[in-house]
Amino acid sequence: GVIQAGGFQRIWSINEEWGRIQFFNFDPDPTVRHTVWNLIIGTALTNVGTFGVNQASVQRYSSLPTLASAKLSVTLNILGLIVIYVPVCLVGVVLFAYYAGKDCDPLASKLVDNSNQLVPYFVMEILNYPGVPGLFVSSLFSGAL
Repeated sequence: GVIQAGGFQRIWSINEEWGRIQFFNFDPDPTVRHTVWNLIIGTALTNVGTFGVNQASVQRYSSLPTLASAKLSVTLNILGLIVIYVPVCLVGVVLFAYYAGKDCDPLASKLVDNSNQLVPYFVMEILNYPGVPGLFVSSLFSGAL
């Protein structure tokens, strides 16, 4: 998808041009979707729930022989999540740049009914080889299980 959208530089410039890339928005308004404050507070609360009080996580940490190994386990888990989140965010940026570069909005033009259908539609459009879109979608489903 990166190549079809014109490369990383073009993807970045299209997203910047449309106002999709915003870092360090310190607006205290809680109704603004992504600000530094709601990302920090939301991430902290989510991680407390996931790593701090989730019974399965606490049992895993408790089963480790030392506190240092439990801390290492959490650290490696967070690093693994970063490795997952970066490509997922990149998919969104590539999708937007690809369709903005074609002056096409799949939702507005009714090519898809729901925004949850954008990634499968994009894969079917880009990977237009027999069986490849099905392999991609099946890998998404197996990863979700």
